[in-house]
Amino acid sequence: MNKYLKILSIAALILVHTACSTTNTHKKIVKLNTTEYSKLVAAARNMLLGLPNIKASKAEKKYVKENPPDFKAAYNGNKKGRYTIRWEIPTGKTLQVFGRGNMRDFKDSFEKVSIVSIKVNKPENKGP
Repeated sequence: MNKYLKILSIAALILVHTACSTTNTHKKIVKLNTTEYSKLVAAARNMLLGLPNIKASKAEKKYVKENPPDFKAAYNGNKKGRYTIRWEIPTGKTLQVFGRGNMRDFKDSFEKVSIVSIKVNKPENKGP
């Protein structure tokens, strides 16, 4: 009887292991394609530069228009998740847009706009 119990428990373990390994709960997440990414960046750029109270010079706005941003995304579904679109301007200012949700529906996914100024301290020129 003890021998049959061992065989039965081993068979049950093999059956459970097989069942668990064949039901893959990891779904393949679909990321933005090039066209969707370009549309998202263009919308963020237009929204950012269209703000009436943006504190950016003409040169800084030109930099945002002409340079690609840093883009970071944490996907939690097909073309969904949290993202940051950021331009680090050589003057020490960072302009960024944060979003969450469906990245293809950028009108509803923009969450926050952040403009950060970093003052760069120039070393004092002390004589000998």
